[in-house]
Amino acid sequence: MKKAFNIFLILILLSVSFVCPSYRVKAKTIADMKKELTAKEEEYKKAKEAKNLTEQERKEIQAKIKANEDKVLELLKENEKLTDEIAELNISIEAKYKEIKKIINNKQVMSGESSYLEYIFGASTFTDFIYRASVAEQLSKYNKDLTDQMEADIKAREAKQKEIAEKQDEIASIQQTLKNEYAKLGEKVKALSEEMTNEEDDIRLLKDNISELQNTYNCSEDEDIEECKERARRATYIPASTGAFKRPINHAVVTADYGYYNPFGYWQWHAAMDLAGDPGARIYAAAPGRVVDVHTASCGNHIVYIVHNINGTRYTTGYWHMRTAYVSVGDLVGYDTVIGIQGGASWEDSCSTGQHLDFVLTLGAYKTDYFVNPRSISVNPRNYLSFPPYDPVTERSAEWHER
Repeated sequence: MKKAFNIFLILILLSVSFVCPSYRVKAKTIADMKKELTAKEEEYKKAKEAKNLTEQERKEIQAKIKANEDKVLELLKENEKLTDEIAELNISIEAKYKEIKKIINNKQVMSGESSYLEYIFGASTFTDFIYRASVAEQLSKYNKDLTDQMEADIKAREAKQKEIAEKQDEIASIQQTLKNEYAKLGEKVKALSEEMTNEEDDIRLLKDNISELQNTYNCSEDEDIEECKERARRATYIPASTGAFKRPINHAVVTADYGYYNPFGYWQWHAAMDLAGDPGARIYAAAPGRVVDVHTASCGNHIVYIVHNINGTRYTTGYWHMRTAYVSVGDLVGYDTVIGIQGGASWEDSCSTGQHLDFVLTLGAYKTDYFVNPRSISVNPRNYLSFPPYDPVTERSAEWHER
């Protein structure tokens, strides 16, 4: 029974192997990369058009903001006008109040009904009686008119005060709307700028890769890139070393560790280690190797990448934010080779707030084993070099004095 089951299982496996076809991944060529480049450039063009439209929208929003600001100024002027009117009302009410008191004090006929009667019946003749009754009536009516007017003015003042409060609420609402529009505009511009920068980097890197494959490794248009790269690996010399990595700066500290950190109030990924030496500090190669990339960028200034072969394993080290670079592509370097000078915190380096070096480390040889941005596949340098512990509270490590 067991033997029969085994035979049945073998037949099933054989049938599966016959049913499932084998596929071979299509080889990627320079021609394919050029198509990808064309597509990337088209994406960049669309993104640029979108940014132009957004800039136009930004102008329209700015015009709207300016109009709102003018409205705020109008409301403030109206608020001042209402305040002046209230002050005048208060003065008017106070004057009417004084006038009533004067009438009462001078004529002494406004204190109550008995006073009216006493005044009227105190006449010596009938003619005097008629006169006194007429005067009392006129004074009473005048008193009533003044009182009514005073009450009306008080209501008008209360209405004005309510109007001012409503206007102030309207001003506050407009100011909040302005702040929200500014915030949204800033976020949109920031997102578009980052998108454009990323696409520019992708296009530059793709162009560099194509140029490198064609000019350095002599890959043909339709040649399998992997086969060409394998040929390049065999032909490209990377000096072997049996030593270990050394720190790239003397007399320095760690000012930002590898991984997530919070320098500007929000968490972001840091694909390198920040090492800060004295101003103008020399930057050394972390190990013997060959320079494979030297370029400048608005974020990073002078950037150098070196490939290494340490104990049979390929690595790449990157050096960002240098004020100047002393090496060129193809140069062979050693531990004592000064590849540049520490930079950062200059008009040439838009994303640096202080003098330091961004030290990047990857597994594999850049532009031989891989062609993507090294920072996208970087590893923690602490796993391969010795650095003092980083204190997130003081945002630095202890200082080392030797490499």
